[in-house]
Amino acid sequence: MKQALSSGKSFTREESTVRNSNRLLKRQGRKRVLKRNSLSPAVSLLLVFLLLASSVNAQGTKHLLGVKRKGAPVQLRGTLIKFDPEGQSMKVSWSLIDSTNTENSTFYSAGDKFSVVRQWNLYRDAKAIPGLRTPNTDIPVINLYDLYCVDDPTLAPIATLGQHKFDSVITEIEFTCSKENDAFSQPLFGYPLDVWTGSIVLVLTDRITAEQAHSSNCFVLGIRGAFIRGSILNWYISSIVINTCEDPDPDAGCEIHVKFVVRRSYIVKAIALIVVFIGWATTIVVLILTYKAAILQKSHAPTDVLAVCLASLLALPSLRAILPGVPSFGAIIDLIGIIPNVIVILSCAIFTVTKALH
Repeated sequence: MKQALSSGKSFTREESTVRNSNRLLKRQGRKRVLKRNSLSPAVSLLLVFLLLASSVNAQGTKHLLGVKRKGAPVQLRGTLIKFDPEGQSMKVSWSLIDSTNTENSTFYSAGDKFSVVRQWNLYRDAKAIPGLRTPNTDIPVINLYDLYCVDDPTLAPIATLGQHKFDSVITEIEFTCSKENDAFSQPLFGYPLDVWTGSIVLVLTDRITAEQAHSSNCFVLGIRGAFIRGSILNWYISSIVINTCEDPDPDAGCEIHVKFVVRRSYIVKAIALIVVFIGWATTIVVLILTYKAAILQKSHAPTDVLAVCLASLLALPSLRAILPGVPSFGAIIDLIGIIPNVIVILSCAIFTVTKALH
């Protein structure tokens, strides 16, 4: 019995050791699996990172001609000269301004403080596209904007700026109505609420570098932008400047887009309102006098009322003439003011004469 018990105990001990060894092997296997599984995400992330890096490098080499960075420290300055509402155009003078000291808003005319000779061609209503025509590898490309060219190689520049401080060019910008379906915004017809819009596109290139590289209308300069100064009497002129050189999209080009919006000043609108009010007040007074004198026969004789009517008819054109910048006859202000005033006063005069004859 003792031997049997001892053999049973030894058997159970052997079983327990075998079970423990099996458990250890399973645990070690799980750890190895966990290590392998933990390595696989790291490897996959590394592969994904390498793929993204290769794609970014491929895109960077693909759009090398469209890479954009900070441009030349100059700006275009537009000076308002004259706005012609009859011709629907405005004259603006453009010059080149150095803007290296923009923190305290101090600007210098290009060619005034630089010893380096600048000859920069200015093009109007052109499009800058990426790519060089017959590039010369001997010419160093300092600014990556130089990799843009004007879309039309035969287009002639309107001026060459930057060589002298007095270099400038005058452009005439055409204006149209801002809202086609709004009668009060129509140019001249909607006086004094008419609104005008016009735009211009400017491109600047390095003339000397383009000639050395034998690449016409190339080496577009990316400048800081443009600003408008000056004012025109009785007009409120606002401008919106869009610099596509700052757009990271290579297809956006590298131009300066300037949009102008022209309105009548508040003084002109106030004077027009006062004139319309005076015209209608005079008309109402004449109408009341005609009613009392010619119909009720109480206060005045018909001849006195006739004199008032004739004086009012002669005063209305003079009243319209004081309007600043008033267009030719037929505007909205005539339809709501002068024309109905003349009709009412003339009717009162005819009625008074008829009454007096009877």
